[in-house]
Amino acid sequence: MAHVGVLSGAGLSLPVEVLEVVLSQLPHNFLVTTCASVCRLWHEVIRNPAFLPWKKLYHHYKLAPSSPTSSLLLYKSGDDDGGGGGGGGGGALTAEQVVKRLCNCHDITSTSNCLVSIIRAVGKSHSTPQGTSPTLLQGHRLYSLAQDTLAHLSPSLLPQPHTLWHLVATIALLSHDVWDLHALICLLLHPGSLFSPCVVVEAFYSIAVFLFHATASDVIRLPMKYHYQVFYALYLYENDWGGLPEGGAQVREEQHAGQQSMQQYIQRKMAIRFTHEQLRIINHPLRKDHVVKIVAFAGTGKTTTLLELCKRRPDLKFLLVVFNKSVQEHCNQIFPKNTTVKTAHSMAFAAVGRRYQAIQKFSMDLRAGNISEFLPKREGAGNRLRRVALVRKALERFLNSADEHLTLQHTPTVDKHGEQIDDDFRLKVILADAEAVWAEMTKCSRHQVLSMTQDGQLKVWQLSRPKLANYDVVMIDEGQDMNPSMLEVFLRQGCAKVIVGDPHQQIYSFRGAINALESVESTHTFYLTQSFRFGPEVSYMAQCVLDLISETQRQTLVGGHKQDTIVASLSNSEALSPSSSRRTAFLGRSNLEVYQEALYMCQQDAFACMTMAFAGGLHRYGLDTVMDIYNLSRVQAKEGTAESLGIKNRLIAKFESVRALKNYADILEDQELYNKILMYEYSSSNTPHHIQLLKKRCSSSHDVANITFSTIHKAKGLEWDHVVLLGRLTLSEFLFGINDRRQCATLRDEINLLYVSVTRAKRFLTLNSVMLQVLRLCREKREVLVAGSEVGQNSQCLHCAKSVDGKQPVVTKVMGVRVTGSGFLQGGYLCHTCSSDPHRYISSNSAALVKILHPHDNQDLSSLAKLMLISGQP
Repeated sequence: MAHVGVLSGAGLSLPVEVLEVVLSQLPHNFLVTTCASVCRLWHEVIRNPAFLPWKKLYHHYKLAPSSPTSSLLLYKSGDDDGGGGGGGGGGALTAEQVVKRLCNCHDITSTSNCLVSIIRAVGKSHSTPQGTSPTLLQGHRLYSLAQDTLAHLSPSLLPQPHTLWHLVATIALLSHDVWDLHALICLLLHPGSLFSPCVVVEAFYSIAVFLFHATASDVIRLPMKYHYQVFYALYLYENDWGGLPEGGAQVREEQHAGQQSMQQYIQRKMAIRFTHEQLRIINHPLRKDHVVKIVAFAGTGKTTTLLELCKRRPDLKFLLVVFNKSVQEHCNQIFPKNTTVKTAHSMAFAAVGRRYQAIQKFSMDLRAGNISEFLPKREGAGNRLRRVALVRKALERFLNSADEHLTLQHTPTVDKHGEQIDDDFRLKVILADAEAVWAEMTKCSRHQVLSMTQDGQLKVWQLSRPKLANYDVVMIDEGQDMNPSMLEVFLRQGCAKVIVGDPHQQIYSFRGAINALESVESTHTFYLTQSFRFGPEVSYMAQCVLDLISETQRQTLVGGHKQDTIVASLSNSEALSPSSSRRTAFLGRSNLEVYQEALYMCQQDAFACMTMAFAGGLHRYGLDTVMDIYNLSRVQAKEGTAESLGIKNRLIAKFESVRALKNYADILEDQELYNKILMYEYSSSNTPHHIQLLKKRCSSSHDVANITFSTIHKAKGLEWDHVVLLGRLTLSEFLFGINDRRQCATLRDEINLLYVSVTRAKRFLTLNSVMLQVLRLCREKREVLVAGSEVGQNSQCLHCAKSVDGKQPVVTKVMGVRVTGSGFLQGGYLCHTCSSDPHRYISSNSAALVKILHPHDNQDLSSLAKLMLISGQP
């Protein structure tokens, strides 16, 4: 039991009172799984309903609201109708029922009364050790404001005397960020404090229970940041200590490349500390029949976890399947000798693709032009380009499925315009053509017309039912991007399987990828939720995006002990200074967005001294194709021929005009080609100059460049000190596309794109209008409560321009924020009336941004939550 750390050995015989103090400070999941299995005494202490009832209730309510739980807290709260719980331990009620009854008992029932009712409930639910004074919290920056707020409350809202727990709850609700709450916990538990960790942890979990309910409730709908900050502070407290895997410290050689290692690499040894979540995975006893699922959020150390998993089992042979070549090369350098690292495509190529390459019949993908040339003319087949598009789509569906044969189910039922396709046409034309194309691709003959492709070789390999001998464990990285064909190969193997990934980073469903983490039935499921990349501000932005997918997230993403920030003004962005060592990335949804921003930045004198790059290299953005399209426009203008003007792309060379090429790309739904045409249309006659400018200015590597430009897709797996989110779209345009043209296949993919872009930031994040709308949907207006004395004498309300009463103990302050391409949202103070006005919209220096963020008919009543704290009256 070395992984229990300080609790092992003599710790097993600690007195119950001491044991409870120690155990109360551990994460809930670690407590009820690992610790509860140490010995009978520990099991009895942990399972006792009277031990940490608020903490247990919170996690039951959040993770499994319909599960039965103890009703002990109902009896303590004075609810005599607590259910048939027999002394509170019978568990006749579900967690959701217990929480709802507790909230009803404490009158946490509406938006307007919830905050004051939570203060009252916390004060009533917890006792204060004799001799404890509120001055214990005098060192907190919000101490005076909280005291004034409590004194301002009417006795009908909060009867006297006010206890220290009333003060604690008030500070928690007034906190501007996680660090205010972290400081509060530290003050309560500083040396010499009369509070035990059990008492403090329970008090904060009671606040968390009430806030989580108020956030999820359709009646109250409190902004989610209240709960998120309390949860984050508790998470940091419970995870402050790290453990080492069983067997002692493991040492890893690390290479650190950066500003101080340009001339040489510095090697140093460091003992890795693992989180409780990582330890549970590392110490899991793998068996042959196990299918282990690891849901790892962005930056949570999945590679480090898998590395240690392999290190700790030198007697086992591992196969690690990664997504691309660069990751394979990196993992080959750091993983032990018992681990073989390969990509699925490299394995398929070794078994299948190599044969086709030897006869020069292997290509990256199947081009529509090649299909068009291959298909014979057929009566009743309709428009040829439409026919080719439907055949290619049917073939793509088959190649990305686990099916053995092409069938009618692979053929599209509607075309790109949403019009129904006749079943007879699907069977006799589309399916027949697709079968003919597939048969030609698989001939493996020098005379075949259509070459084998990357996805095609995977399919042939899958159908051969390969057996990956000599491996005890198959580990699949980036499982969310696996397509059914690849997945079927690995799940068929007769050994232990480990699938790891982030379901919220699935952005390749348009290529046929499925979310393996959701589709695979696992024997064990683990989570990695603490990111080492960023702090609470960026993680909160990411959590708001995840909230679009599910209004009640059972798992919450948190960051670490890192100071990060949402950029409030241009002057705050030191990353855009040539003298700064911080690296900045401009991330766009499309190649066109990135192209436009890069050209703008390259032409600004302010950035002339800064090095610039494109993620993955400029060659990956198709500028040669854009140049070919420009030369096609010259062919159209009779300035030369495709040959004389040097058009390299054979497909483009066949067209007589850009308009015809654009029509071709539109009908075939060739988004990649269509984007290149849009890039040309943006530059028009300046195309040669623009491309030359980018090649001259953006030649650096993105690893060292001051500024990097990237699409979100290409940014996946990368990180920067400062991320600027590009785009002036509305949320609707981002999710559903403009003119129904979308880059990804599913709505969820689009939301995941937002998540991926936000989680690339380490320290600074500049928002765009889409993220502002996401915050609005989460009822987040970037408002905090501050002391009235902070308001100047002539301060005007940000919304109505009337005078703000600085004599009030508490006033609302709006935190300004910089918005990419749209100016900024203004910061300032709100008068008493506007603070609680559900019709109020955010002030901005941009009319376009005001229009985007105008609430229209959707009233956000969460503004009413602050009203009682501000007025002090019911």
